[in-house]
Amino acid sequence: TFNGDTAAANALDDYEEGSWTPTCSSGASSFSSDSSNDRYVKIGSMVFITGEVYNLVNPNSSTFEVSGLPYQIATSREGTGSIMTHYVTYGTNRTMATVYLYAGQTKFRIYTSGNATSWRAITGSDFSASGDIIFSFAYHTV
Repeated sequence: TFNGDTAAANALDDYEEGSWTPTCSSGASSFSSDSSNDRYVKIGSMVFITGEVYNLVNPNSSTFEVSGLPYQIATSREGTGSIMTHYVTYGTNRTMATVYLYAGQTKFRIYTSGNATSWRAITGSDFSASGDIIFSFAYHTV
């Protein structure tokens, strides 16, 4: 409850804050993450995520995926989120990037698009040695 309000209708019945550990499930053998930035807040069925990953080890041409979300994404819901990248190549005519959340999973990918181009998932090979991604998004859990 807030400000001394005792009405049950105004009380949160499910609130949690914590840290989570992003892991690399595809696109490299591993990466580093910023534990001070890898945080979540869960309010009811909504989960709010922040994080940062960088310094991919042995990047490869497989689709880059980050797993380890603290709660599974609802099976009937997909989602997107915002990112900021540094030293990640999107490709010709690709100027937009977004996080894509898979329904029923605990992982996400990053997709790029642009003027008259279709969506394409980035790969580990799209990162330079100092590639960095900072992200923030929300999703419904099961």
